[in-house]
Amino acid sequence: MITINDSGNEPSLYEIDSATGITQRKVFISNASNVDWEDLAYDDDYIYIGDFGNNNGSRTNLRIYRVSMNDYLTTSNDTITADTIKISYAAQTDFTPAYQNNNFDAEALISYQNSLYIFSKNWANDSCYIYPCPKTPGTYSLNRIDSFNSQGLVTAAAHFPGSPNIMLIGYNLTIGELFSIELKNFVAPNFVDSLVDRHTYLIPNLYSTQWEGLCAVSALQYYISAENTLIASASLFRLDTTGFPLGLDVLDQDELLIYPNPSSGLVKPSLPTTEMKLYTMDGKLLLRTKEQELNIEALPQGTYQLILFDHEKNAKTVLLQKK
Repeated sequence: MITINDSGNEPSLYEIDSATGITQRKVFISNASNVDWEDLAYDDDYIYIGDFGNNNGSRTNLRIYRVSMNDYLTTSNDTITADTIKISYAAQTDFTPAYQNNNFDAEALISYQNSLYIFSKNWANDSCYIYPCPKTPGTYSLNRIDSFNSQGLVTAAAHFPGSPNIMLIGYNLTIGELFSIELKNFVAPNFVDSLVDRHTYLIPNLYSTQWEGLCAVSALQYYISAENTLIASASLFRLDTTGFPLGLDVLDQDELLIYPNPSSGLVKPSLPTTEMKLYTMDGKLLLRTKEQELNIEALPQGTYQLILFDHEKNAKTVLLQKK
């Protein structure tokens, strides 16, 4: 899976192992900036990055970055460039800051046929507006084509190619509710002539409830990412729509591993450790640390044995690839 960080973080795409949640690869976009990245979409030729987070409702530099799929897959140094699609909302004439009290924020994007579609995050009325957007670089004023009562803030969207359904997720801050909304049998541009199927969820304690990312791995199964909060760490969930009620699984990151792996520099454990020891394959000790990161930049390319010690002094050996 590919994911992003949002406002103020570096402009990079991250490949995530869906089984462990571990970051396997980072690709830097050299000519982009991350004002407030919020969602991803894709087609056969491009990856689209929605830099349209707008909690204040005052941004005048909303945009969607377009990255060549071929560049992403073939770059030799994990660095690429992007085209820019500049957007604004035709209905917005007042840009006075209205923090969490405006209807010109958005965090959800899909690609469908020849257009992109933005699903808004309406702070002022808990509804969702739908805007079509061209896929080609340029400057566009977007007009709303549809809307529906989401009963909360829509934070991500996903569409599996060929599926008749669109999945949306979000939350209602007022009542502390997490939800999914499935637009079933949609026909663009009349999205909400379809069945609007809404479900709510309870999340176990200690797992983040700030749902932010959604990835369709089939027409019936999705992954949901929740970002780090003050009281809970980032979490990954699996949503299965094959039955009712919809199944939501927490994907625990309880296996002690190292990431990124392979790596050319700093590596970190997936869980806290008390010590890490790095050996050659024939048993020669090279590095050891009690910190939560290990720098292997100076080592030659190859395979090494890394022993990780948890807080109960249990040892776990993993093979670490230096690239």
